Amino acid sequence: MKKLCGLMIFWTGVGMALMIFIPINIWTVGIMLLCLAVGYNCFCS
Repeated sequence: MKKLCGLMIFWTGVGMALMIFIPINIWTVGIMLLCLAVGYNCFCS
């Protein structure tokens, strides 16, 4: 359970950090979808 919580917090932090540096455009949406997909795969595996 600690690994799962850590993974979720890590990806949330990555997403927040990227929002600071990248203006909202198609790349931002792509990165958000990538983070969601990685998180989902780790959660369901």
